[in-house]
Amino acid sequence: EQGREHFEECTSTEPAVCRWFRESYSSGIIGAKIVIILIFIAMIVVFGIQAGGLEADPKAPQFLPSSDNYQKFLDENPKHFARGGSVDAVKMVFAWGIDKENPIDRSGTLATDEEDPGKPVWDPNFDLPVAARCMLSICEKAQEKSDERKTGGH
Repeated sequence: EQGREHFEECTSTEPAVCRWFRESYSSGIIGAKIVIILIFIAMIVVFGIQAGGLEADPKAPQFLPSSDNYQKFLDENPKHFARGGSVDAVKMVFAWGIDKENPIDRSGTLATDEEDPGKPVWDPNFDLPVAARCMLSICEKAQEKSDERKTGGH
């Protein structure tokens, strides 16, 4: 009895918005819960169908001007360094005999001229027989291991 009097005293002084949420809104939500759940399921289905039709933009976004060297690199890189065949196949090129200290002679060239990168400088002390054994060893280690062919996998 005393609790009921306290409840009525509190509810008579509460704002109308609080009373509306407690009496009308919550009972309406509880009564319509099946309808609300069905609406959300329908929205998920529609959004899922729409998401299934999305495709990646075929042209990558360009953040820098076309004349910028880094933007040129971003545009050219996939043409020359893309993987081919499978995710495990990567084409690699080894250059043997290039001078370690001064690998490229850029005299008479512009650093930004992609048509004229310079000329390789060869190491005068390059020993081809030793290098050939190193090349063979690297190729054997890089090759897929095959007990039948007795190759690779080191």
